[in-house]
Amino acid sequence: MIKIISAAIKHPRNRTLPEFQQYWAARHGPMFARTPHLRGYVQHITLLEAYDGDPKPTHDGASMFYYEDVDVLRSPPPSPRLSEAIRPEDGEIYDWFVAAKRYGDPDVITLAENTLADDRQLFDREPGWPLHHKRRGCPRIRGISGDPGLIVRHSSG
Repeated sequence: MIKIISAAIKHPRNRTLPEFQQYWAARHGPMFARTPHLRGYVQHITLLEAYDGDPKPTHDGASMFYYEDVDVLRSPPPSPRLSEAIRPEDGEIYDWFVAAKRYGDPDVITLAENTLADDRQLFDREPGWPLHHKRRGCPRIRGISGDPGLIVRHSSG
């Protein structure tokens, strides 16, 4: 089993912190969790109260991705079409991503392409330097999910 941990920093302009947390937990996470070769997905979302403390959180959360082995990362299987990965019985995420054609025709765009488009508007992916303004730690985090496809772990310290 391969585990990858990735820091999450909200996009600086697109949402407030509570809006980011809600969107990540209720829409982005359940959509991404449908990635066929993904064996597990955990979201750790920084508690809002932590931003009042000292030291302040340096990340807005972290994602943990579990894969069967390194080969699936080197040569992932083809991504399904969005309309195949998210079905009408998936409720709100179907309405948000598929029915609304949020990032393109769901019979053409793949789940992977949809995920990348959603990542760009949700997370700060700016690679530029200097990085001194970037945050570097993640105290007091918790996992949130209303989706049974997500593995959730809670932590407060």
